[in-house]
Amino acid sequence: KKGNEFYKKGKGYFQDARQLYLEAYNYNPLVPELNYKLGICYLYTDDKFQAIEYLRSAWNLKPAVAKDILFYVGRAYHQVLNFDSAVVSYQNYLARLPNKEKVVAKAMIDKLIQECYDGKKLAANPVRVIISGLGEGVNSEYDDYGPVLAPNDSLLYFTSRRPGSKKAERNPYDNKYYEDIYVAKREGTGWTDVKPVGKPVNTRHNDAVVGITPSGDGLFIYRGITGGGDILLAWHRRKKDKFTTPFQVNEKFLSRYRETSICMTSDSTAVYFVSDNPSQSMGGKDIFMSTTRKKGTERWKKPVNLGPVINTPYDEEGVYITPDGKTLYFSSKGHNTMGGYDIFRSVKLDDGSWSAPENLGYPINTPDDELFYRPDILNPKYAYYSAVREGGRGGKDIFRIAFLGEEKELVLVSDTALFAWRQAFPPKAFTKIPEFLGIDSTLVITGKITDAATGKGIMARIEFIDAGASKTVATAVSDTTGDYRASLPAKTKYGVEIMAKDYLFFLEMVNLAEDTSDVLFVRNFAL
Repeated sequence: KKGNEFYKKGKGYFQDARQLYLEAYNYNPLVPELNYKLGICYLYTDDKFQAIEYLRSAWNLKPAVAKDILFYVGRAYHQVLNFDSAVVSYQNYLARLPNKEKVVAKAMIDKLIQECYDGKKLAANPVRVIISGLGEGVNSEYDDYGPVLAPNDSLLYFTSRRPGSKKAERNPYDNKYYEDIYVAKREGTGWTDVKPVGKPVNTRHNDAVVGITPSGDGLFIYRGITGGGDILLAWHRRKKDKFTTPFQVNEKFLSRYRETSICMTSDSTAVYFVSDNPSQSMGGKDIFMSTTRKKGTERWKKPVNLGPVINTPYDEEGVYITPDGKTLYFSSKGHNTMGGYDIFRSVKLDDGSWSAPENLGYPINTPDDELFYRPDILNPKYAYYSAVREGGRGGKDIFRIAFLGEEKELVLVSDTALFAWRQAFPPKAFTKIPEFLGIDSTLVITGKITDAATGKGIMARIEFIDAGASKTVATAVSDTTGDYRASLPAKTKYGVEIMAKDYLFFLEMVNLAEDTSDVLFVRNFAL
């Protein structure tokens, strides 16, 4: 009964409901309604990858357990990249609806099926990246998102829905704690001294950081309680180390509808922002642009919609323009998203138009929401964004992406080069055979690559990538039984990239520094 009370309160209480449902499940796992609710709770919390187990059980135990059971089975399959099974579930759900409901639901189901087709293509050609969470402090068991870097990368501002105090209040809309803005200081490659920005920026209601001025002295803030949802600006006074009371940005960027994110070029002559003004939007939230009539003034031109190349009938969000004004990053539920919001990139062409948006690819994007992408301007091989990923600390987390570049093909030297000693040397040439230098291969990692469903060994190619240097340091190939062995240079953190025929791309982090062994390390991986 207590679990049902939490369940009825909405998503903000699904975590609490899930804990109570699991206690009941341990007592009796064969109750279809319990499995259904457990699956829903997992699907809408951070452990959504476990939802399919319970929803499928609910369907098997009682196909009529809920009218929308097949829809949610499809959603669960979608989340775990089982796109073929998701499509079948979506189609079966639609086929079982009464005709009147079918007409209403068809557009939504067709959209989800198209996401599965796009997702299958993207997952089949993964990009080479290492994605790692920013760790404890920045990320918490609650939602943490919206990374905004100061221009010199010394500070990280972000939004969190963690309780800031014992008296923290929940938003009645979703029963999660209200948003507050936090700041962290860079220390080496990590972030420390995480704390709320405090008053007057943070209030009793939702306060989210959505951008920063080119100078780094002003924070753009979204407040949902102001003007239907408006963007405000707060200036940082360095002498007092405090922010001014936030005030509304130029009226040209505001309406009586929601304006939710904003970004400015480094020369402060162009602003890009998101609005859901129905008289200007192509559907949902769109990206708009305004330019200044004169640099250094508040004389801004009337904003213009970026048009159908960028905006879609679905929502766009989290806009970011690079300092030179030439590359636009944004999240969209349209284009060829594989589900929810995906990150896209578009480049400004010579004639001032924008190129067709490019999906940044899997595993950066997933069937869940990826938002607020921010490239590291000082180190272009890194970027930051918000996502829900397996292994996160809870809810939405902030992650750093390390781009590894294109995979290099192994090229063997020609036969003639193998006989280099047959060449003629000058009389004074140094021809002593070089002394053999041994390689220290005492640090060994070994294990097995298996099929997650059958447990059988798989022949696969395994790469070990130094997470700090972002480069491949060892490569191995497992045999037909799945056994592999590789030598590694140091006891540190590695990205493990595995590719095998007929299997999805696999990437996982392995931290050998936490292992008690100093010589032999055993790690098994299931695809």
